[in-house]
Amino acid sequence: MLKAIIHHRPTRLFLILGGFFITNAVIAEFIGVKIFSLEATFGWKPAEINLFGGKYSFNLTCGVLLWPVVFVMTDIINEYYGVNGVRFLSWLTIGLIAF
Repeated sequence: MLKAIIHHRPTRLFLILGGFFITNAVIAEFIGVKIFSLEATFGWKPAEINLFGGKYSFNLTCGVLLWPVVFVMTDIINEYYGVNGVRFLSWLTIGLIAF
């Protein structure tokens, strides 16, 4: 049975894309609590944007680096496997993140 799954190209592609999708989503959730300064990363001084009486700069979570990859992966999986494929992987990912 495993040999049949591996040799069936659409199933193999679904496993590869799904694994990449789930891995990036789970890692983004784990590193999402880490904050970094975009300006300090590039060696710039903080922007300190004045907005509504407060000073803001570009402090971001590390999860913001991986979630665009997850978003693009949903589009790629949707192209090949449709809404049901994306829905299945999304629920599986939610379950793994909750676990």
